[in-house]
Amino acid sequence: MTRILAALFATLVSGALPAAARAAPPPGHPTPQDAGQILGVPAQTQGEPMPYKGKVVETFDANAYTYILLKDGNAQRWLAAPRTAVKPGQTVHHGQGAEMQNFHSKVLNRTFERILFVGSVRAE
Repeated sequence: MTRILAALFATLVSGALPAAARAAPPPGHPTPQDAGQILGVPAQTQGEPMPYKGKVVETFDANAYTYILLKDGNAQRWLAAPRTAVKPGQTVHHGQGAEMQNFHSKVLNRTFERILFVGSVRAE
């Protein structure tokens, strides 16, 4: 649970979300930067290495995230990244991120056996 919160806070702190998705927290609630410091999440940098890649098989948007099914050789994996435009067939690069097992998305009413939350992706 801590890893998923860390990934989400790192995404918020990085400013990777569109302005409409970055609403101010309610009164008394810590800012994403404050929450990230509490959890010990380092702020992401623009030059974050993206050593992993795969071909997009499927993609859909939900709230501030884009869910991406990537195929790398014979293996497939799900990513959740800040909303971004990607299409099936494109090659997408990403960093390490934070993996969640049996993650249930209430918005999608779907459980992902394994999903990697990443701060950003780069499409070729």
